[in-house]
Amino acid sequence: MAMKLQQEFVEEDLILHARFSQLLATSQQTFECGICMETHPEDMVATVSGCSHDFCRECLTAHVRTALEGMKFPVICPICSTKQTKAGAYKGGVLTQGNVQMLGVSEEDYERWIEFELASHSVLIDCQKCKASMHVDRRDLQETPIITCPVCTCRSMWCRECQQSVESLSTEDHSCDGTKELDKLATQQRWQRCPGCQTLVERTMGCSTMTVRIGRLRRKSMWYLLIPVLESP
Repeated sequence: MAMKLQQEFVEEDLILHARFSQLLATSQQTFECGICMETHPEDMVATVSGCSHDFCRECLTAHVRTALEGMKFPVICPICSTKQTKAGAYKGGVLTQGNVQMLGVSEEDYERWIEFELASHSVLIDCQKCKASMHVDRRDLQETPIITCPVCTCRSMWCRECQQSVESLSTEDHSCDGTKELDKLATQQRWQRCPGCQTLVERTMGCSTMTVRIGRLRRKSMWYLLIPVLESP
């Protein structure tokens, strides 16, 4: 009789454990928000990428909105930011675009997020000719001295440093101070430089000899050959 009762007790205990396990599996799990410190159902959790800190969606949405309004980007984890005591590069969690989409922020906040994200990786430039605006990768822009408008009907080019229009992608044909362009124009117009002061001179008439007085000396050169000859005063 005792053995039978013991066996029934064991069977009932197993049944109770099975039911308890089933209840745990189907019951709503909870978590504690790292901002408001309140307990919420697990379906309200929002986890920050890179650190796995959990927050309720309402608190994290408010955190994102405050950061964007304060022009702070990227938006970092509120818990990791308080633990960053030493100066240096931030190594905590950062909210990603996926986090923001999961939060369900307003359309205005999401558009602002996209603008900040684009600005962190690109630069907005305006074509001087067609007035079109475009986002250019920040790293590519720093490595490209000559910018080309991507609009197929425009394709104008200008210098990144001085913003002056250029006709070639080669930097050998352009200088921001205009010296290369001036030398090219001088060659086309057949201007020559004074052998003394290097001033450009245009020959309109007269002989092909140019004489320049430098102190007590006179420097003479043929116009087309530019071979200086020192003469006594």
